[in-house]
Amino acid sequence: LPSGPGEPVIASGDKVLVISGDALGEVTHTIVDHQRSTQLWVLAMAFVVALIAFGRWRGLTALVGLGATFAMLLFFVVPAILAGEAPVLVAVVGSSAIALTVLYLTHGFSLTTTVAVLGTLSALVLTGVLSALAVAAMHLSGITDDLAQSLYVTHNINMQGLLVAAIIIGSLGVLDDVTVTQSATVAELSFANPDST
Repeated sequence: LPSGPGEPVIASGDKVLVISGDALGEVTHTIVDHQRSTQLWVLAMAFVVALIAFGRWRGLTALVGLGATFAMLLFFVVPAILAGEAPVLVAVVGSSAIALTVLYLTHGFSLTTTVAVLGTLSALVLTGVLSALAVAAMHLSGITDDLAQSLYVTHNINMQGLLVAAIIIGSLGVLDDVTVTQSATVAELSFANPDST
């Protein structure tokens, strides 16, 4: 059993994750954690049902956008970074593709959405530049633990660039919410008073 802070409390009959290994010619089995797949599937289905119940068509398109986001990260961003491409460039291109897909899928093709897309893309580039400057100025290495060190040694990944890439991708959700809200607010104000500038 794992020991120390945060160790799982295991009782007879619990479903658990086990790692098997070979220690000095003897096969060992170690309990890693509880098996939570059933609970995670139940939560995922509850999320899907709630999203479709409250969002209807827009909720369904948001789910498609979420799927497209996972596909972009899984099939483009991660493989490109592991192949040695510049993490910041990969993050900007991947995030831009995600923003284009998700915003148009979720909010439809309109002038308001196009303005939000342009704002999001501009903000992504600015976020990339500012985060790269901040990471360099603070001399952050991007290596925080043994796992990051192993990733750096095994795949020769620019960990500082990976940190900037993570900041860019992490900011995407906030940026698209802000730009859509601002664009929709301006459109509503213009609709309410067409004479305003």
